[in-house]
Amino acid sequence: MRVLGRGLAALLLVLALGALVGMCGRVSERARFVVPYSSLGAGPDGARALHDLAAASGFATRRWSEDVSDLPAAATLVTLGGCELTSARDLSRPEREALLRWIEDGGTWIVLGATRVLERDEFGVRLDPVDELACAGDDTLLGLLLEAERNLRERGAGGGAEGADPASTLSGGAAAARGSAPSSGEGEAVALAEPRGPLAGLGPIGLRHPGTLRFVDDTPRTILATVDGADAIALVPRGRGQLVVVSSGSLFRNSELAHEEGAPLFLRLLRLTRSTLVVFDDYHLGVGSPRSAMRYLFGPGALPLALQLALVLALALVRASRRFGATRPEPPRSDVTTATFLAALGALYARVREPAAALALLERHASARIARAHHLTEREPASLERALLDRHRADAAEAVRRMASLEAHAARGSLTAACRELDRLTEAAMAGTPNARKPHR
Repeated sequence: MRVLGRGLAALLLVLALGALVGMCGRVSERARFVVPYSSLGAGPDGARALHDLAAASGFATRRWSEDVSDLPAAATLVTLGGCELTSARDLSRPEREALLRWIEDGGTWIVLGATRVLERDEFGVRLDPVDELACAGDDTLLGLLLEAERNLRERGAGGGAEGADPASTLSGGAAAARGSAPSSGEGEAVALAEPRGPLAGLGPIGLRHPGTLRFVDDTPRTILATVDGADAIALVPRGRGQLVVVSSGSLFRNSELAHEEGAPLFLRLLRLTRSTLVVFDDYHLGVGSPRSAMRYLFGPGALPLALQLALVLALALVRASRRFGATRPEPPRSDVTTATFLAALGALYARVREPAAALALLERHASARIARAHHLTEREPASLERALLDRHRADAAEAVRRMASLEAHAARGSLTAACRELDRLTEAAMAGTPNARKPHR
C-alpha cells in the first residue's frame, strides 16, 4: 500500500507540473500581457491579427524591437498607436533624420494613429492627438484623475472657488465631461464618409478618437478619406518613398480588425507600396531596450569625427613624447679573462714567494661560487661543508673539505698543480647544479 500511495503521489505531481507548463505556454502563446497595439499581442488590444493578416496575404513580415535607424532598404514600416497607449516612446532626433533619409530612398512609412511619432514638421505632416480626457472617458479611473488634475489647474489659475470641496469639484468636472466628451465605449465609432482614390469601394470605416492631421504649407499630399469634413487618411510623397497617415489606429486592433473594415483598409494601404517586406514597429510601443548613448554617439557622422580626433591626438602624443631620462651608454666590456687574472696573480705571488696566500684567495673565490650554485649564504669552508651535509650533498661537502688542505700542498709543491686540483674540486662540488657548466669570469 505504501508503494502504491507513493506512485499515485508521483503521478499527481507529474500531472500538476504538466498542467502548469501547459497553462504557461498557453498564456505565453496568447501574449495577453504585452502593450496595446503590439504585433506580439493576441489579446483584444493587441495587433497580432494584423501581423498574421499581412503574412497570410503573401507579404514577408518582421517585428522590429529596436530604434528605426537601421531599417531594411525599400521596406514598409508600420507604426501603430492610440490615445490609450501610455508606454509609447517618442521618435528621437537621430531616428527622425535616419527615417526621413530612408523614406526618401524608397521606403514607405504607414502611421496608424501613432501620434507620438508625428509631433514635428520634418515629414511634412503632423498628427495631433485627441484630448486625453476624451480618450480616457469619464467613467474610468484614469478619466476621473485627469479631470481632477484639470480642475486643480483651473483653481490654481483662479478659475475655481476658493473653498470648493474637492469631491464636488471632481463630480462636477466628471459631469461636464459626460456632457462634452465622447464616450470611450466599444460600441461607439465614427464612420469615414468619403473614402477616395485607392480606398474607393470600401464600406464604412469605424475610427475611435481620431487625431487631427495638420500639413506643413505647400506639402504635396493626397487625401484618401475624410470624416466630418476633416482629413482622416492622407498619403504624403517624400523623394522616392511615401508616408501614409491614418488618424486612428483603433480599427487595427484584434477586437476590431474584422468588423470595422480594418483588414481590407490595411491591405489596400499595403498595395500602395512596392515592397514585399512589412516591418512592424514594436519599439515605439515600449517593446525592447532603448539604444545606448554611445551607440547614438557613434551614429552617422560621429564615427569619422571620432577617428579624426583620435588621429590628431595620436600625432600630438608622438610630437610631445619624450624619454623618461637620458640615454645611458653601454659600459665598456672588459677584456680581462680568468686566465689573464690568474696569470697576473700568479706572477705577483711568485715575486713575493707567497703561494699559500695566493691559493687561499682562490679558495675563498671558489667557496663563494659553490655557495651561489647551491643557493647558500655560507662562505667559510667549514660552514659551507656543514650546510652541504644538511642537504645530503656528501660529494660536494667532501670536495669543500679537501679544498681546505690544498694550502699545505701548495707550500710544499707547485702552485700550478694546486690550482688545477682546486678547479677539479670546484667542478665536483658544483656538479648537478644549474651553474655547473657556467663559464667563470
